[in-house]
Amino acid sequence: MTADVVTAGEATAPSQAIGRPDWLAYAHLEDPLASSVTRLPHPALLLATVWFALTVGVDVLLTVPRGTFLSAPPTFIGWWVDLATVLQEVFVFPLLAFFYIWAPRALLRAVRSLGEQDIVAVRPEDATWLAEASTGRRPRWITRFLPSWWLLAYVVLTAGLCAGLLFWTYTSTLQGKLWFADPEVARVKVVFWFLNSYMAIWLIVRMSILITLLTRLFAAERDVAIEPLHPDGAGGLAPLSSFSLRLTAFIGLIGATFVLVERNYFFQQKLQLTWQAFPVHVIAVFALLSSGVVFFAPLVAPHRIMATAKRERLSELSRQFRAVERQIDPANLDTLTGAAPKLQLIRSVYAEIERFPVWPFDTRILRYFFVAVVGQPVLAVAVDIFKGDLKDFATVILGG
Repeated sequence: MTADVVTAGEATAPSQAIGRPDWLAYAHLEDPLASSVTRLPHPALLLATVWFALTVGVDVLLTVPRGTFLSAPPTFIGWWVDLATVLQEVFVFPLLAFFYIWAPRALLRAVRSLGEQDIVAVRPEDATWLAEASTGRRPRWITRFLPSWWLLAYVVLTAGLCAGLLFWTYTSTLQGKLWFADPEVARVKVVFWFLNSYMAIWLIVRMSILITLLTRLFAAERDVAIEPLHPDGAGGLAPLSSFSLRLTAFIGLIGATFVLVERNYFFQQKLQLTWQAFPVHVIAVFALLSSGVVFFAPLVAPHRIMATAKRERLSELSRQFRAVERQIDPANLDTLTGAAPKLQLIRSVYAEIERFPVWPFDTRILRYFFVAVVGQPVLAVAVDIFKGDLKDFATVILGG
C-alpha cells in the first residue's frame, strides 16, 4: 500500500500529492476499529450516534433496576442527579467517538486544501514518511526491536491499564456512594472505559503523527507561499484554523467534565489525597494538556514560518532604510530632497508589513477557545452548585 501511494505521489505535481484519496487511508492505519467504521457512510457521525445509544442505553439498564437513575439517596451520587455523569455519558464520550474518526481525516483534508492552493508543496518523500509513521515504522530504530504490530499492542495495553486503574479507583473508594462504583456495575462499565481509552489514545497517536507531518511541510527549508493579505485574515491558512476551531467546544466539555469529576467524586468526599484518586488526577491533567496541544500544535509550525517571513521582510526594509539614509548629506539639500520620498515609502511599507498576521487565525479563534475552555467548566460548576436553587426557581416560574 505504501508503494502505491508513493508512486501516485511521484506521478502528480508535488502540491497535488496529498489530494489523492489513498492519503485519507493513512488517517487510521493499524487501527481495526476505525478502519472498519470508515468504510461506512458518514463514519464519524455514525459511530458517535451508536456510541451514545450504547452508553446511555446500558446506563439505563444498569441503574433503573437499582433505583439510581432518576433519583438516589441523599448521600448517594445517582446518574441523573450528577452533572458530571450527564456530561461525560451524554456528550463527552459520544463526541470522543466522533473526533476519533473525524479529526485525523479533517486535518489531512486541511493539508490537502493548502496543497491545492499551492501554499504548501507535498513531496513524494512526505507520502513515504506518513505511510511509515502511520504503520509504526517511525522512528526507524524502533523497527529493529519491536514487531510490526507494536503500535496496536501499545494502544490496547495502555487502554487496558487506564480502564483497570479506573475500576480499582472507583470500586475501592466510592463503592456505596457512586452509581458506577458498585462492583457489578463497574464490571460492565470497564468495557466502556477501555473503549473510550482506546479511542482517546489512538486519537492522540494520530494527531501526533499529523502534527509532525505539518512540521515537515512548514519546515524552514520548504517553499511555503503565505499570503499576508489573504481575505481569510490568516495568510491563506484558514483550513488549519477552522480545524482547531471545531475542537473548542469538545475541549471545553472535557475540562468541565474533569472539573466536576474531581469536585464531586473526590474533593467533596475528602478523597483527593488518596492513592486511589491519583490515576484520575493523572488522566485529568493529561487529557487537559493533550487537548490544548491538539488545538495549538497544528498552528505552531505555520506560525514559525509566518513570523520568520515577517521578520525577514522587516529586516530587509530596515537595511534599505539605512542605505538610503547614509546617502543623505546634511550640507546638500538635494540629497535630502531625493531621499525623503524613498524613506517615506519604506516607512509606509514597513508599517503595512508590521500588521501582517503571524498566527494562522484571527482573534475570534482565540476568543472562542478561551470562552470554551474557561467558560464551560465555570458554568458547569456554577450549575452543579446552584442546581437546587435553579430547580426551585423553575418550579416557581412554571407554577406561576
